[in-house]
Amino acid sequence: LVRFVDANRDGVADGTGTVLISGLPGGQTALKRWGSLFFVTGQGSGKPITLLRAGATPADPLTRIGSITINYPPGGWLHPHSALAVRPTPGDPASVDLFFQLGSKVNFAATTARATLSNDKVPGATGSLLGDSIYRITLSDLPSGISASNLTRIARGLRNPAGFAFEPVTGDFYFEDNGIDGLVDV
Repeated sequence: LVRFVDANRDGVADGTGTVLISGLPGGQTALKRWGSLFFVTGQGSGKPITLLRAGATPADPLTRIGSITINYPPGGWLHPHSALAVRPTPGDPASVDLFFQLGSKVNFAATTARATLSNDKVPGATGSLLGDSIYRITLSDLPSGISASNLTRIARGLRNPAGFAFEPVTGDFYFEDNGIDGLVDV
């Protein structure tokens, strides 16, 4: 991950940037920040949701503090996880809600297979996941470390949801779903 600075606010980076962390799996597709925490993921198997902590200054390196992994069953998964969103947990200033998706396993049928959630240094980030869904998990940033709770399926029947955003005033959750491939008449 690279940090660029635009001190004069002309819309152009002032230099080549500063590498804040390297060694993440290739092909990152989403990066979100909440306070001093960063969440980054790629698409699919072998691309965990990596949790990072900012240093004392914006130019300091990020520190890897844990990861959450979606473990897919054998046979591939056509629309695996790739998107993230975060929001403060309502009523709990020490926690953040992390949203991620698990799209459909195949193109033209509802997903019946399950994936599982496991973790490295994020106690509580475990569970069984149904496809065609968006999930929320609450992460608490405590002096003893990060812990997870309340894994919740918040939407279902979705082929490949992405583009997550929260409306800043109302808190409404928006996303787009890459719907089913159309049949071509030739």
